[in-house]
Amino acid sequence: MRRRMSPDMPLSDPVETSPGPGRPTAHTAHAAHGPSGVSSLPLVPIAQLSLSMPRCRVRARVLSKSGIRAFTNSRGSSQLFSMDLMDSDGACTRATCFGVAVDKFYPAIQVKKIYEITGASVKQANPRYCRYPMELTLDERGAFLTALPEECGTERRPTNPSTSTPKVACVRTLLLVLHVIFGV
Repeated sequence: MRRRMSPDMPLSDPVETSPGPGRPTAHTAHAAHGPSGVSSLPLVPIAQLSLSMPRCRVRARVLSKSGIRAFTNSRGSSQLFSMDLMDSDGACTRATCFGVAVDKFYPAIQVKKIYEITGASVKQANPRYCRYPMELTLDERGAFLTALPEECGTERRPTNPSTSTPKVACVRTLLLVLHVIFGV
């Protein structure tokens, strides 16, 4: 197993993924991109994601994670799972993994944990499946996932609370507001 370490931040708990036979490890996949590959991507707030960037690097908390779903299309059978993400500015998006990436990332992702996702592709979201304007896709070759400590803080409220606030965050915010009002 290999560990993916972020060069600009100490990590307390990097995610380790077992690539399995014939699959590249994070180290070999990273090496294939060379010095101007995914490691040099700037950290982008979710609100600034656009189609002009083929790959991105975001830091976000996982708000929810779907189960693994099987599907069939014109290219054959495969599987997918998705997760809703929120960055420190409160902006939200969805990240989806398909095929082999499901095997690589699903066991590593934990709800309420903070991750840095590097090398995800950005695409216009299909409103039939995603309520956010942009969506990230993680593939098994070019995307990396690094768990970050809680001190990285992404505790702000989402920008669109009617569609993207988890119930726990709503209750926490309500309690903070009540505390401020009645505590004065």
